[in-house]
Amino acid sequence: MAGFPVLVEGLPFELDSVKSKLAIYFQSKKKSGGGECEVRAHQDQRTFLVCFKSEEVQKNVAKKELHTVQLLGPDPVQLRVTLYEWSSNGGSSMSSIGVTADTKKEPAIEQNQLLTSSQEHIKNDQSPSKEVQNRGSTDPVEEPVFDTSEREKSQFSQLLVCSDGPVETDIIALYFERFVPDVEISENDECSWFLTCPSNDDLDKIISQKQHKLGGKTLKVQLYDKDKEDEKYEPRTFLLRGFDGNSRLGHIALYVDSLSNNTQHHIEPLQDGESVVVTFETDIDAKSFLKNCCQKPFENRPITAQRMEKTNSLQV
Repeated sequence: MAGFPVLVEGLPFELDSVKSKLAIYFQSKKKSGGGECEVRAHQDQRTFLVCFKSEEVQKNVAKKELHTVQLLGPDPVQLRVTLYEWSSNGGSSMSSIGVTADTKKEPAIEQNQLLTSSQEHIKNDQSPSKEVQNRGSTDPVEEPVFDTSEREKSQFSQLLVCSDGPVETDIIALYFERFVPDVEISENDECSWFLTCPSNDDLDKIISQKQHKLGGKTLKVQLYDKDKEDEKYEPRTFLLRGFDGNSRLGHIALYVDSLSNNTQHHIEPLQDGESVVVTFETDIDAKSFLKNCCQKPFENRPITAQRMEKTNSLQV
């Protein structure tokens, strides 16, 4: 993709180590004002190019000169974005500094492949008309897991999304932002997420599509009934993953305190050395606790959390 590039300066890390996160950020209309794009290396290690498919999107991103991005570690990074032009001789130039870009094309990263394929799926499969949805489709399409009367009677603006394989939460967010820019995503576990829509009209934009595909994975979308779901899980017990064998239980306890507003609890480490079971002595807001776990790393390590089903049994 040659397209319409911008030059991004101020990168404090090796590009390859954060390339996927940068692609997610600059493809998100909500976060950066961007759209479909490709992140490419530049001759200067602290700079890189983002090539957009649309000139309008390119200019929209460049309007905001300074972009704050969460990459590695707890502190966000501030990046400077300026318009960049391909020169007439096939190279690249920027009038203010006259630099030449590396014309060697980088291989597409997995996240780009996920998002490109999902976008094609939206183009081919999404339509407000049922007739258009089914036209040209050779694959069997499952009916929605709820009926219209159920949706009309409910006041739900939240969905539960389940994948048949792990997907990064940022990728899930970026996919559904194409339907509803203001959708909020919170992780339930590595293969399921909660989607909160601003209104039922926005919710309809997502559930009117019978099937969602993302990078070869199928996403199952259904209305989320909190009371019904709560019946499946232990009300006070959670499984946290992502620690290492050197993590001290005292430090983990302080971490859990910070996520649960100092609610009394006890911790049982599992044999894998990377997981713990946290049991609270009183009821807590499970959704808020799960969201806090996903958003706050432990000693620069990302932590995933999930509720324990009542039928689950773990060897400790």
